[in-house]
Amino acid sequence: MSVTRSTMLSLITASAVVMGLASASPADASDTRFFQVVIDDTGVEPALLKVRQGDRISIRNESEREQRAKVVRNYDLMDESPIKPNTSMLFVIPENMKPGKYVVRYGDRTWYANSVVVERPEEQTAFNSLISRVTAIFTAGR
Repeated sequence: MSVTRSTMLSLITASAVVMGLASASPADASDTRFFQVVIDDTGVEPALLKVRQGDRISIRNESEREQRAKVVRNYDLMDESPIKPNTSMLFVIPENMKPGKYVVRYGDRTWYANSVVVERPEEQTAFNSLISRVTAIFTAGR
């Protein structure tokens, strides 16, 4: 069985589309990840989160008093409203939050902290590069 150039390009394009669906941007609802942080009277868990823009973090207060959460030196990124005991607050990693390591403080009088690392979207960049190359090959063959 011989495969024509057109058939081969169609197969490559279809493969690239399938790979793209598997590595879609975190802004796509289907790829948004969900994390949970728990605050209690002894600290915060987990100590480290690796997230992407668009991911969601539920911050659960299991202590007996109100708690607050804030991103150190980036106070405008998170609402500092009190989190009442046995309730949660949802924080969505903003699209404009630059890749890097952030310290998030939790507490009222005693402060606990964890690190949130916003990862670079390299996978998406690599995928876009592949699509550009496949499109150029496909267009050149016409």
